[in-house]
Amino acid sequence: MKNIKLAVIPGDGIGKEVVPASLKVLDTIADIHGGLKFEYEHFDYGCDYYLEHGSMMAPDGMEPDLIKSKLLKIH
Repeated sequence: MKNIKLAVIPGDGIGKEVVPASLKVLDTIADIHGGLKFEYEHFDYGCDYYLEHGSMMAPDGMEPDLIKSKLLKIH
């Protein structure tokens, strides 16, 4: 089985609505394929994060290898 790790950042706007549906599509593809599995790490960066923390993302927000290598961003 091939595991694919994705960082998920819904962001703002329609991202909060579209990303969950997109993840369902990816999970359905994995189920149909049979030899594929997606692992998601969610990040809440965006305007809500800014209002709470005073910045759009954590100071080291782009440091995780997961974000550098694979990013699912829908806007």
